[in-house]
Amino acid sequence: MSRILVAGNINHDCIWHLDRPLSSGARLSCLSRETRLGGGAYHTGMELLRLGATVLIAGTLMDDEAGRQALASLRQSGFDTTHVTMTPGVTQSADILLDPRGERTIIAPPGRMRAPVSLNGPVSVDAVYVNASACADDLLAAMEATTFSMAQFPSRPDPRPADLLIGSAADLKSRSLPDLWQDSRMIAGSRLSHLVITDGPGPVRIFNGEKIERANPPGRLSVPDTIGAGDTFAGALLHGVLTGQRVRDAAMEACRLTQAFLMARATIRER
Repeated sequence: MSRILVAGNINHDCIWHLDRPLSSGARLSCLSRETRLGGGAYHTGMELLRLGATVLIAGTLMDDEAGRQALASLRQSGFDTTHVTMTPGVTQSADILLDPRGERTIIAPPGRMRAPVSLNGPVSVDAVYVNASACADDLLAAMEATTFSMAQFPSRPDPRPADLLIGSAADLKSRSLPDLWQDSRMIAGSRLSHLVITDGPGPVRIFNGEKIERANPPGRLSVPDTIGAGDTFAGALLHGVLTGQRVRDAAMEACRLTQAFLMARATIRER
């Protein structure tokens, strides 16, 4: 069983289920509204837990009632919360507008500033996964020291030692693969072996600096809630690589597992 440190955001998502897609000037109805835990660290960690890994989660929660309830929920789910930092303040939710096709619009709380994700002491793990806008020095040191490190392509070109970077085509815009690879090497350093680019329900591209491979999802899936799909894919991909699969094979299996997760959630919601 792998021991994995997952570092990044632990959010409170307020999800508005809309009756139809957003359009300019429209008057929409909210079919239902719910608040649940979310964020990159949470969703990726949950997939790793489902796959049998031991998951240490690092992130920040507010030290109020909502934050303490979230901490208890993480522990109940199976996370090791040693590296969750409780900080003074009031929990703020991110509003997510979700239309019937699964398309989402995220509205972050005003003025929210993300502090660099840090650790509460040394870690001994088989792998580190980071999905954070900023990393403290101790987290970067843990990435450097671990046998395998994986990270989301950051919005800023901040260094984060990684063997594999993953990003979405929507976030990476239309830059060419050679340019992205050059940027990736500047971010991840010389240990980088692969850049993985997801594209929603489309094929996943895997680039090693020389050749492109593609991993095709098993079929196009239509579900009303795709929140966390990319983070779930990242968790399944990491699990596959750690169990010895080639990156392309791990990506193929991650596509299948992500679809299975989305279908299972849709089935539960319909009941």
